[in-house]
Amino acid sequence: MMLSTQNLTLQRRERTILSNISLSIEAGDIIFLQGESGCGKTSLLRLMAFLESPTSGSILFQGTPQTKWVPHLYRKQVSFVFQAPVFLPGTVLENLDAVQKINGKQATVQEFYENALLRLGLSPSLIHNEATHLSQGEKIRLSIVRSLLNTPKMLLLDEPLGALDKKSSIQLLEGLQHYKEQNGVSIVMVSHQQCPIPFANRYLRLENSSLLENSNA
Repeated sequence: MMLSTQNLTLQRRERTILSNISLSIEAGDIIFLQGESGCGKTSLLRLMAFLESPTSGSILFQGTPQTKWVPHLYRKQVSFVFQAPVFLPGTVLENLDAVQKINGKQATVQEFYENALLRLGLSPSLIHNEATHLSQGEKIRLSIVRSLLNTPKMLLLDEPLGALDKKSSIQLLEGLQHYKEQNGVSIVMVSHQQCPIPFANRYLRLENSSLLENSNA
C-alpha cells in the first residue's frame, strides 16, 4: 500500500469540506479525481501532501502515519503540483538546477533537462527563458518536471490540464504515462472536466463531501 486515508474529515468554520474519506492507493495507481469546482478536490490533495491537517481521521504513507514523517522529507516522496506554480527569479535552467542543489546533488547536464521538458511537450529551447515569463500551461508542465527531479513515489496534480489545449494535454499525459511505466509512480490527477484520462486505472468523484468510485468511467 502506497498511501491510505482513514475517515478523513475536514471542516472550515461551520462548513464540512470532506466527510469520512477513506481511500487506498497502490503503487502505480493512476487516479482521475473529478468533481465540481469548490467540492474539495484540492483540499483532499493538500491533506495527502501534508500541507494541511484534517479535522479528524488519519493518513498512512508506506505504512507510517503521516504525522510521524519529517514534513520536507515526506513532500519529496509525495509531490504536490499546484495549479498556479511559483518559480524563483531566473531561467528555466536555473530553476531546475536549484532543485538539484536543494537535494544535495550537482547540477545536471543541460541535455537531461531538455529531454525532460520534451517528454512533457515543452520545447527544449525554453531552457534559457525566464521561468516567470512562461505561459500558464508551460509553467504547470515545468512544475511537473521540477517535481519529478525528486523522483517522488506519488505525484498529486491539481488541474494540470486546465490551461492546455488538446495537443498539449495529450503530450503531457503521454509523458506522464511513460514516466509511470519507467518508475512506478502513483499519480492522482484532479480535474473538474468530464473527459477522463485514457491511462487511468481508477476514476473517483467528490460529491457532497463524500468520495465515490466509478468503475464505468
